Amino acid sequence: MRLRQVLLNLVGNAIRFTRKGSVTVTAEPLARVSPYLRCEVVDTGVGIRPEVQARLFQPFSQGESSASHGFGGTGLGLVITKNIITLMGGEIGFHSTRGVGTTFWFRIPLVKARGRVAQTSDPEADEDARRRARAARRILVVDDRSANRSVALALLRKLGYAAEAVEGGEEALAFLEDTPCAAVLLDVMMPGLDGLETCRRLRHLETGRGSDGAVLRTPVIALSALTSEEERQECLAAGMD
Repeated sequence: MRLRQVLLNLVGNAIRFTRKGSVTVTAEPLARVSPYLRCEVVDTGVGIRPEVQARLFQPFSQGESSASHGFGGTGLGLVITKNIITLMGGEIGFHSTRGVGTTFWFRIPLVKARGRVAQTSDPEADEDARRRARAARRILVVDDRSANRSVALALLRKLGYAAEAVEGGEEALAFLEDTPCAAVLLDVMMPGLDGLETCRRLRHLETGRGSDGAVLRTPVIALSALTSEEERQECLAAGMD
């Protein structure tokens, strides 16, 4: 879970700061005195100004302040990422060139698992059952950026979910009006109807859907690089989960 959070933070930042080109993720086990895992996230984005690099892992620093609404802040996410890596006994760093791109890397020690791993009587059958269950659960991705939608859809479908995507709040509400979903991944900062107002309207629509007074509530997960406590409370107040 910790490793997934680190990769989500680094890859999410790379995608937001790369208007064109590519984002590449590599991972390889290495061994010196003891085995460890080294991962790199390489992008061809805007790069980080030299004067910002020294304080990049401090809260709320942002390499491209003039594009804050286009790309989102990175500061708190990188602080969390560094703290996670440190707690895992590893280290993290980066190198960046303006106009060329940025490479973030980290390495963590590989620790041998303790105890016996529980085995099911038929692992393949269990995995097939889990995939069938996921395929029956539709997830809607709402994001105005086509690259973000493509990445989210690819990941969800690889996991076996029946994922769909729309590019705005109005489209999301129209889709959800006719098509029940197990969950919604909703971008907070979108032009027109933003994620907060979209969620408020969805919750209002849901109040009239249940039978016998029950409210059918779709889980809504915020997609955002804004991670302050104030912004988190705004999302919760709008009805997000």
